[in-house]
Amino acid sequence: MLVLLFYYLALPMIVGALVIQLIKRSGALEPPEHIKRLCADRPIEKRMFRAVRVDGEGDSRQAALLGDFETLQDAVDAIYAAKENAQKTGVHAAFLALNDKMEALEQIDS
Repeated sequence: MLVLLFYYLALPMIVGALVIQLIKRSGALEPPEHIKRLCADRPIEKRMFRAVRVDGEGDSRQAALLGDFETLQDAVDAIYAAKENAQKTGVHAAFLALNDKMEALEQIDS
């Protein structure tokens, strides 16, 4: 009975955890160059979130800082407000909410 519990419960969970770790290591995405440039100029503090506006296409993309926030919800509210302003003016841009590791947690387009 104990062998069956290990075989059907513990072993698949252990193998699944190892597969997830392998995927995380091998599939790590680097942030785009325009995000790296923005964060090199002004690094994101620990446990903070950043709202960013990205204009342009292809290699000519430019990232503009919308602000740093203590909560993710505040950063998301800022990017949605900036999206509404961009739609009113007819400008096409992408808006990102980043964490302190430069990972995009939320992305919307206008």
